Amino acid sequence: MESPAKTKLSDYPYLVTVIEKEAYIAGALRDGYVGKYTDNHGKIHYVITVYNKDVYWLHQLAEFFETIYGVKPKLNITPNRTPYLRLYSRTLVQYFAEKFGHPIGKQTNWGTPMFIKQSYDENLWISYIAGYFDAEGGIDINRRQIKFHTSWDGDTCPPLMDIKIALARFFEIRTGEVCMYRNDKGNIPRFVLRILKADNERFFKTFPFLNKIKIQRLLKIMPERSQPQD
Repeated sequence: MESPAKTKLSDYPYLVTVIEKEAYIAGALRDGYVGKYTDNHGKIHYVITVYNKDVYWLHQLAEFFETIYGVKPKLNITPNRTPYLRLYSRTLVQYFAEKFGHPIGKQTNWGTPMFIKQSYDENLWISYIAGYFDAEGGIDINRRQIKFHTSWDGDTCPPLMDIKIALARFFEIRTGEVCMYRNDKGNIPRFVLRILKADNERFFKTFPFLNKIKIQRLLKIMPERSQPQD
């Protein structure tokens, strides 16, 4: 699959359909929390939270929530903390549990949502992978290395394996193995999937990323022909 090169931020389109936006949200929740807690008065609160340094991206995600579900999370920006979206909604938490298969609580065993995993619709995979990378992707500029990373409670990481397979099957994008790294700060291992450097540009061209911080970092490792022109 070949797409025209994107050369500036305005070339990054919004996702078109509701189901594409929903697949994007499923990916974006990889750096979020969907759960509940009990306050000091015994009342149960159902909450959805997504953290990110890119406030612009959080605004776009909030608009997706409003477009699809008719609710808009509150953007919270406080000193010395990562900005985050927060929404209290029992209905939506339960919906994500059913539609996305998301545990109500920790997501270290949350597999790929079945409506994506079982789909042969490239657009769904494009949206999901874009959301996943915007939330949990990384770019090492010095090494020109693009990678996904996920904490997973086990010896293998099925969500990253699913992305590895989808990248090869639908987009002819090659990756390394899904590697496990022990976490010195806890018991849950960290898994990493790296894009082959020869396929960096294809990866960059294929997905409608919305996270400006990551777009700018991706631009720094692209060949000159993919750079913005004056």
